[in-house]
Amino acid sequence: MDPKAVVRQALEAGVALYLQEGKLAYKARRGEFPEALRALVRTHKSTIERYLSTLAAPSTTTQPELVARGLNKAPLSIAQERLWTIDRLTGRSPHYNLLFAIEMKGECRADLIGRAIAQIVDRHEALRTNYVEEGQEVYQVVRAEYEVPFATIDLSMLQTDEQQARLQQLMSDEAVHAFDLCRDVLLRSSLVRLCEDVHILQVNVHHIAADGWSIWLLVREFCSLYEAFTNGEDCPVPQLPLQYSDYAQWQRKHLSGAALDAHLAHWLPALADLPQLHNLRTDRVRPPVFSFRGAAVESKIERDVVEGLQRLGQRTNSTLFIVMQAAMTVLLQRYSGESKIVIGTVVANREQEQIADLIGCFINVLVFKHELDEQSSFADLLAKVRSRVLDGMAHQQLPFEVLLEKLQPARTLSHSPLFQLAMLYQNNASEAFALPGLSIRFLEPPVSVALHDLTLVIKEASGGLRLSWEYAIDLFDASTIARMAASFDVLLKAIVAAPEQPLHALPVLDAAERARVLFAF
Repeated sequence: MDPKAVVRQALEAGVALYLQEGKLAYKARRGEFPEALRALVRTHKSTIERYLSTLAAPSTTTQPELVARGLNKAPLSIAQERLWTIDRLTGRSPHYNLLFAIEMKGECRADLIGRAIAQIVDRHEALRTNYVEEGQEVYQVVRAEYEVPFATIDLSMLQTDEQQARLQQLMSDEAVHAFDLCRDVLLRSSLVRLCEDVHILQVNVHHIAADGWSIWLLVREFCSLYEAFTNGEDCPVPQLPLQYSDYAQWQRKHLSGAALDAHLAHWLPALADLPQLHNLRTDRVRPPVFSFRGAAVESKIERDVVEGLQRLGQRTNSTLFIVMQAAMTVLLQRYSGESKIVIGTVVANREQEQIADLIGCFINVLVFKHELDEQSSFADLLAKVRSRVLDGMAHQQLPFEVLLEKLQPARTLSHSPLFQLAMLYQNNASEAFALPGLSIRFLEPPVSVALHDLTLVIKEASGGLRLSWEYAIDLFDASTIARMAASFDVLLKAIVAAPEQPLHALPVLDAAERARVLFAF
């Protein structure tokens, strides 16, 4: 029997076959391994081992070429399909709006700003794509005729306090203004005038058409276009060789057969026996339906601590992201009492050069399961986390949606599947943008949405790292999250000072908090 067919049959039954030190091993969902399938695997053991060894080796299989195809009724990418389904189930939810704002000081021309934004929508078809449902199928259709929503709002007649209140209200209103994926251009913008030489550009994009990397691309193109138009020049950015629909078609063809099996052979064993829910103590009982209402607590890691973490990473060939994930794993273990910690993260998933400059939803969600032994050292844990992260990155092409389908976790409306705790590391916004006659800076809208129970967003800053602890307000109080942020700072300093000491010896409370816990209570 064809070993590929046996592996496929096992996957469909919830059994992942993989190699461990060159020998056949398996992980079964909920302990299920049908006896007939077990006998089949036993009979073809040697041929299955040879087949799996070819999947682990560098692939010589010719992959579908990523080229421009230009179908007007193209299939949705797998990420788009999930976002479309969520939108249908929730009734045009605003939870996946990507809203940002830019403050511009200096001489500002609203007509050229509107022209630059319209040019970006014209260049990137994903921003003017709508979704059409025909029977059981959904297609993405690029609009040939459209108008890009761009409004100008004058608040210059208001006093400063009134201006700020009105500006915050405008941003809050836009954050909850949902897109109609079937009819709308998926980018809206407005220019708010505070005085003659201060303006706020507010841009909102739906996640089905963009991701975090795309926002950085959008701002970069906007600056290039605005500068060119100010100087009376034509569009300075090169023509795009591909559009997002080309990638969607490529992804559907690429993720099949041996390529899909290779990814599944890694992820299914790695994520077997995941706990359904984390064990962090919450301030309130979890509601039956997750509301997505969120807020954030901000904290900072000083430069000397960051430099110490970087040195630790250099000694172990680990990136700062890996070091921080290992540290967060320790923090969550101490707060939950669990030895098995599950953390989700987001990767750009732009491995092909042709899509590096394309606006669209390319990101993927990766899930990492870490098991801690309190007697081992942080250095030991870091080595394990590094191995898991690097292995996961090598298989980042497997969409999270496919992983959900194969793992089949218990579904509930009260929390997200597979993981509820996440860590994101943002380092693609460090480029300094400039406009002729203008100084610009990003304004971060207040966090009002939480996609998970707790998400730690790490951002590089000149003085160290800025941390944003985004949390579900249905579950946690701000004071609880602030204590966790303070504990993380204590923990990181201890890791820098002595990474070889056992995990249970690493402190998470400073002297004042420790005294409060031990004596005041």
